[in-house]
Amino acid sequence: MQKEKGEGDYLNMQKNQYEAPVPPEAVVGNYAWHEEYPYETFLLFKNGDVRKPIFDTFNDKVALDFACGSGRMVKRMRRLFKKVDGCDISSRLLREAERYCKPHSGGGIDSDFYLTNGNDLGAVPQNFYDFIYCTISMQHIASHAIREKILSSMFAALKVGGKITLQMAYNPRAPFAYELPDIVHVGNMLEIRVFTRVQGADYLSDDFNAPATNGAYDVLIAKKDLTNVKADLSKKFSNVALWFSNISNYLNDLNGQVHQQYWATDWIYLHGEKSSSF
Repeated sequence: MQKEKGEGDYLNMQKNQYEAPVPPEAVVGNYAWHEEYPYETFLLFKNGDVRKPIFDTFNDKVALDFACGSGRMVKRMRRLFKKVDGCDISSRLLREAERYCKPHSGGGIDSDFYLTNGNDLGAVPQNFYDFIYCTISMQHIASHAIREKILSSMFAALKVGGKITLQMAYNPRAPFAYELPDIVHVGNMLEIRVFTRVQGADYLSDDFNAPATNGAYDVLIAKKDLTNVKADLSKKFSNVALWFSNISNYLNDLNGQVHQQYWATDWIYLHGEKSSSF
């Protein structure tokens, strides 16, 4: 019988996997595709609508990239913000990020990088950031309790008036996400589509026995979970909103880069604002 593991075991598993000596491009699956995907549009504009920026201006704001990895999105977002810092569970990836992102070109402010425990933001300054964001990372944390701790740390690190936008993965039918190729027809009026179950964590579960992370065992957000997703954000943040980007619109149309099949139908963006210090 497998021994029941706890939060510490899960965090150690994550850290060990990300410390493995593999190229940064291997940590981000479909690296070239993600480099072409318009993350800035969906992180910084409500519903991905460029008429609806989350801030009036960006170049006077300081941002933090949670789970920044090797700094891919830090470097991209520095083109828009006054300063962008990063934090990550892997010291190896943070060293890669420092090499990739420093020195800042164009006269901007160099980034600072912070090592986290996996359930916090590390030693980032408190009440400091205008914006905290996360891409293709929070969905790899298969524990609701850990994600709740991270949200609390984000709240503490934001200035009053600061905002978050966190990207995760969504499929309305999860965990029954992959459609099997055969469609069974019954009579002339009824069509039955068959789906298979995805291995992953339910939104509210703490799967500390998960054998791996980074796409091998993700948190599954389904339509039934949206009320809980908004409720979790609303514990700390105001003006909470969710918006979506349909992945199938981009899979084969990013300058020739193709994303491999994935259980999610959409990226879901979780947004909120810190309206007070409490």
